[in-house]
Amino acid sequence: MAVNLPCPTACIPTDLVANPTASCDVDFRRITPALLFFYLCSTPLPDPVTNANMKALYDSGDLVPSVKLQNMVFAEPNLEQLQANDCYAPTPVVGTRTLTFQDRMGIVDNTASPSTYNNYADYDFWVDKLQKAPYLYTMVGYCNGDVRIQRQRVTVFAFVDYEKPQNAGGPSLEVKKVTITFVGDPLDMTIKPEWNYIDAGINA
Repeated sequence: MAVNLPCPTACIPTDLVANPTASCDVDFRRITPALLFFYLCSTPLPDPVTNANMKALYDSGDLVPSVKLQNMVFAEPNLEQLQANDCYAPTPVVGTRTLTFQDRMGIVDNTASPSTYNNYADYDFWVDKLQKAPYLYTMVGYCNGDVRIQRQRVTVFAFVDYEKPQNAGGPSLEVKKVTITFVGDPLDMTIKPEWNYIDAGINA
């Protein structure tokens, strides 16, 4: 038989948040993650966070976008069960959450003379993120330009792989496969989009 535990009325909030019943739009939210922005944990974000202020951070080199990515998939959060006492059920708390994706672009840096072209600038980009992962924060950008700002540390793992063509005889496609593990949940519902990189004029 279920036991009804007493409700600690002296400590709970008095009001619940309701959905709006007037002057509201109800529809599906169709939105696709598209790229990541990286910045060092030592870099202070502007206050307030506006498109103009974030563009200034980008122009200074302190905010670095990836290319558009493929197959960005967030795994289910890994939960820790915290229990304060034996009278109540454990409280699930997100420990980590993993994001996997593919970078399918090869980038050639041709700013110098042809004899010194960097034909693997994309490798250098990810090697830098692997080496600096203990100091990185990220932001998730969407196809419509919206950006969520995560303020959690991450780990980064990346490797090169190849996809064989569907038609035999053609060259394989090189793919960089990347896994990023966040402390906490980067898609926590308290983290809403705060700026828009398209409106800010960032060509990412």
